[in-house]
Amino acid sequence: MPFSASVSAHSGASAAIPWAALVPLIVIDLCFEVYCLVDMIRHRGVRRLPRWAWAVLTLALHPLGGIAYLLFGRSEDQ
Repeated sequence: MPFSASVSAHSGASAAIPWAALVPLIVIDLCFEVYCLVDMIRHRGVRRLPRWAWAVLTLALHPLGGIAYLLFGRSEDQ
């Protein structure tokens, strides 16, 4: 019994997540995702993949899907 108490107390202290540092990154990532999705909706066409596939990749691969869309999937014409 003393072993489990010491393990749980130790694991709680070392597994603390610095939320104050992560919240700005999460907000920036969400804003980037929304930007990419709005850009997909506003542009007439996309390249290399269908629009729905780019949307799935953008939402599934944070932030690499959005970066890939902007580099390879975004059409030049507005």
